[in-house]
Amino acid sequence: MSETIIRIGGRSSRLARIQTQSVIARLGELLPGLAFAEIPMTTPGDRDRTTDLRESPDDFFTRDLDAALLDGRVDLVVHSAKDLPDKLPPGIDGCWLPWREDRRDALVAPAGKSLADLPPAPRIGVSSGRREAYCRARFPQAALLSIRGNVDERIRQLDEGRFDLIVTAVAALDRLELAGRISDCIPLDELPTPDGQGVLAVTFRADDPRMLLLRSLLIRPVLFVGAGVGSPRNCTLAGIEALREAEVCLHDALLDPGLLDF
Repeated sequence: MSETIIRIGGRSSRLARIQTQSVIARLGELLPGLAFAEIPMTTPGDRDRTTDLRESPDDFFTRDLDAALLDGRVDLVVHSAKDLPDKLPPGIDGCWLPWREDRRDALVAPAGKSLADLPPAPRIGVSSGRREAYCRARFPQAALLSIRGNVDERIRQLDEGRFDLIVTAVAALDRLELAGRISDCIPLDELPTPDGQGVLAVTFRADDPRMLLLRSLLIRPVLFVGAGVGSPRNCTLAGIEALREAEVCLHDALLDPGLLDF
């Protein structure tokens, strides 16, 4: 009997491959009867190193991965959730995965230096409008410069002297085992981050029953059950079934306690 292989795509940077391999490891624990093949790929955002990320299209880091899904070259794609557009393309579905890393951003100084060593007008590499606004407020004399490349490349540019400081995600540094390079973790109330920062997501073809089943194993649904007023017997059979199978039930004080017997 042939072994079922799930082809998992992802970007080809070191960080992206670490993320993809972590998902494969977790899925392997959940579904030991399946085999997984990693397929690294590039996207427009990987090949174009000149476009300012503050001006890049929504699918800059997903376009080619979407195409690979739709034409059947891969079955599942691993993303940083913050890279996904607000609306997935037609024919593609997905979900955020239920584990999360540190959501904060961090300031990183050149190797062997700290924030105390910054010049009066530091050159700071930024890659988003929110990071730019934060740095403009904290370092009003700074020159804010666009920075491109994966995290390894950005740190190399920093250490080569192109920047005096950069801002990057704590989760990325943690996954790359570079947490020791953090000069300062920025509190979320000072620099809010996207909801998807520190979270991994997967996408798949919307009509693939295997991936829909996989999502049901990873993500628990939330069901709303109403029984009207009066007797708990007004609850529908579907509502009773949902209550019986629920792991957690949230309810208000107006609930007829008889419903909880289910």
